[in-house]
Parts: sequence; structure tokens; C-alpha cells
Amino acid sequence: VSGRLDPTREPGSPVARLTEDRQGVFRLIGEMQGWRSTRRSIYLPIVRDQIPEFLSVFDFPDASLVSGVRDATNVPAQGLFLLNNPEVIDLAAAFADRVAASESGLPDRLASAFVQALGRHPGSVEVDAAARFIARSHDRDEQRLLEAYCQALFASAEFRYLD
Repeated sequence: VSGRLDPTREPGSPVARLTEDRQGVFRLIGEMQGWRSTRRSIYLPIVRDQIPEFLSVFDFPDASLVSGVRDATNVPAQGLFLLNNPEVIDLAAAFADRVAASESGLPDRLASAFVQALGRHPGSVEVDAAARFIARSHDRDEQRLLEAYCQALFASAEFRYLD
């Protein structure tokens, strides 16, 4: 929903760029620690004791075992990650920019962000919660309010899990 997903295919793979010596493995670990991509991935190279934080928080299975099914949990660490991770904050800002460019007026922007993030229109309880959020905010900058709202949508359990 941020508008930053790159639909093109990644040329090659990090594993294919490895050499067979120890330096190749260390290079892969370094790549994965600083890994930032705007592409989707089906397969990622994983070094067993260097699981990226964004994977470990979201139920990544033990890399030293064969796993046919991934656990699905909803734990506080996931919401905290989505509220504090700099990349997620940046993606929420990009999402807010997209919404602001297509809608005028804060109420319409909030409703549009809700629909785009969760795939449904907000109910009266959710509209009231958004209004209270706006009313209680000390920041009157509409763009910053929209960014915070978009990030809150990202951190919601409904956004994280397909029902």
C-alpha cells in the first residue's frame, strides 16, 4: 500500500554471487543485515544464526530445522516493530503521500487510507476512533497526522493477517 513495491524481477540472487570461501559467507551475512529491497521474495538466503529482525518477529521458522508449516502468532513484539522500525515509518509516510495526492480533506484521506490498507470501509466505531485520535493529537500538521494514522493501520492485527 505504500506504493514502493517494485514488480520487476531481481537480476540474479545473493547466493549466486557468493564465492565458496568464508569471505563469501561473511559477505552474504553483511548483505542480509543491511538488506533493503522493494521487491517481493519467495526465497531468501538465510544464515542460520543471522536471521533478519523483520523475519524473526513475524514467525520465521527455526532455520536449522525442516518446517512444513509456519506458526501464525499475534504478539506485542510485532506491533512494536511496526511502530518503531525506521523503514516501516518511512513506508507509512509514503502511503500517506499516496493518500494525500488522491484525496482532499482529512476525513476523506483517513477513510481512503483505511480502505486501501484493510480492504473494507471503516465502521462507525473506527470512524469515531480516528476522530478521537485527531482530536487528541498535539500535532496539527495534517500530513503528519495522516502519516501517524497510516502507521497505526500498518501496526493493526487486521493489516498483518489475512482473515
